[in-house]
Parts: sequence; C-alpha cells; structure tokens
Amino acid sequence: MHAARLMKANRIKVLLVVVAVMLATVVLTLAATQKLAQAAIPGQNGKIAFVSYLAQGGSAIFTIDPADPVDDQATLLAEKAADPAFSPDGQMIVFVRKGQEPRSNLEVWAMDADGSNQVQLTNTQGYNVSPAWFPSGNKIAIQSNRKGGIGDIYVLTLNRARNHVVGVKRLTNNRSYEDSLAVSPNGDRIAFTKVRADCSYQPVVDIFAIRADAPDTRPVVLTKGGISGVCGYDDVNPAWSPNGKKIVFGTHHYDDHNIEDYYGPMYSISSNGQNRTSLRFATRANPVFSPDGTQIAFSRDDNIWRMKPDGTEPIQVTQLGSEYQGVWGLDWQPIP
Repeated sequence: MHAARLMKANRIKVLLVVVAVMLATVVLTLAATQKLAQAAIPGQNGKIAFVSYLAQGGSAIFTIDPADPVDDQATLLAEKAADPAFSPDGQMIVFVRKGQEPRSNLEVWAMDADGSNQVQLTNTQGYNVSPAWFPSGNKIAIQSNRKGGIGDIYVLTLNRARNHVVGVKRLTNNRSYEDSLAVSPNGDRIAFTKVRADCSYQPVVDIFAIRADAPDTRPVVLTKGGISGVCGYDDVNPAWSPNGKKIVFGTHHYDDHNIEDYYGPMYSISSNGQNRTSLRFATRANPVFSPDGTQIAFSRDDNIWRMKPDGTEPIQVTQLGSEYQGVWGLDWQPIP
C-alpha cells in the first residue's frame, strides 16, 4: 500500500513538472510572436502605426502615411514602447511601456495620435499589456496578471478626458495565458489567443472569442490546429474586419533550429470560425484591416505592405532603412 502511494505521488510530481515546463514554454512562445491584435474601426483610412527596434536599442512606436507611394520617413511617437492601438475617433493611441516607478512592470499608457501628452493609465503589481479599444471610445480591454497567475482579460473604463482609469472589470479567470486581444467593431465580443490543451507534445496557440458583457463565460474556439490541422502550428494575432464579418490572422511554427523560416501564411475566417482561407503571404507581424475594409496591412521583409482582403495585389508601402530592425505591432488609424 505504501509503495503504491509513493508511486502515485511520484507520478503527480512528474505531471506537475511537465505542466510547469509547458506553461514556461507557452509564455516564451507568446512573448516571441511579436504579438498584437486589433479591430478595424469603420472610417476613412489614416496613418499606420507600427513598432520597430531602434539601432541604438529598444523598441519604439512610429507612424507612416500609407497614401504615399513608398514612405521612407517614419514619424517617431514614443520610445521604449510597443502595442499601439488607435482610438475609434483616431485621436488617441494606447500603448505599452514600463511604468515610471523603479522596478515597475509593463503598464498601459495613452497619448495623442501625434505622440504628445503621454500619460500612464495603469499601475499595478502585475503587468498590463495588449490594449484594445471598445467602439465606445471610453473603454479598453487589456491582458493582465494583476491578480496573479499567467494573465487574464480585464476591461478598463476611462474618464471623459481618457487620461485616468475609473473602473475595472475582470472578464476571465481561466488560469491560462490569454493574449493578443481584439474587440469586435460592435463591442460585443473579444477575440484573443490562448493555448489549446489537447496537444500532447507541444503547446499550441489558437484563436478564441468571448462575450464582452459576460464575465467568466466559456470561450468559443474559432481556430484549431493551425496551418495543417495538426499540433505544433499556431494561429496568432487576430484582427477584425470593420464590418465584423471576418477575422484575419497570422500563423507560425517554432523550431529549435530556425524560427524565422516557419512563419506561415496569413488566413482569414468568418467571425464564427468557418471558411478558413489562405491569403498566401507570410508575415512576422499582425495583419490589420484598413478602416474602410478595402485593404489589409502586414509586414514583409522588415517593411509594411498592403493588399486586398483576398490576398491579391500586394503593394509595398514603406522603404525603411537599416536603422529600423523589424516591423510589427501594426494598427491603422480610423478617420471618422
């Protein structure tokens, strides 16, 4: 009897170690995806915000004008920052940067669309990342581990000036890493990525959706299995179309030898997860719809490109120099 209990205890210890290793792998995997997800708010097309590493070190947020034939003059908005997201009226950007206090975590900030009036919105013991606006313009969804664990979805309500948080609501408590948030254009659902648990040998990231008005409801799986329908392939960085009927996203597969060779093509799906369609081109960053719904912006060869929603007619938008190292974190400014 004692030997049987000892064997059972040892099996439990091994299982706990395996779970811990898988969770650590998940965090590292998601951190390396250069994450972001957005919803295209309907409107006219404004500027495109993006993130790049500066040659002197550190990531920074820039904007470019996609109307220019080939824009090689990006405008610097914020240094040591990432995860930009334009407000529905196009006048503000929320983003992520370390807090002002020593030993602070990653926090959510806000600034005007030209980079002025930068203000810190969150200040918690845990990190706060992946901000996404609701169409009302006074709420944002974020991913945070402020209550412990790996990270859950919260909704922050802002004051009228949108420079201070006046309300917090926790939407999920699933003990899983939920990331790359994208609020639907009508504000009723939030698409996000998290790990699917039914793959035995490697954690797999898929796209889910949850009702924004119903805390702790069970997320609905929108994609499953990635590129080839088998374990080992991730679906990442979802973004809604302006009419809310489609979601576009990227794919990748990690390998111990050469990660960059395994970024797969972009795909689109219907909002219910059906009609998965390849958009042909691979991207290392999140694809995002234009506010008028006629184009998708994405990164390729460390530059920004755009194409039609069906993956045709790709056009290079930027010709960035060697001082820009990588391009990700795209969001397209709506002009009401």
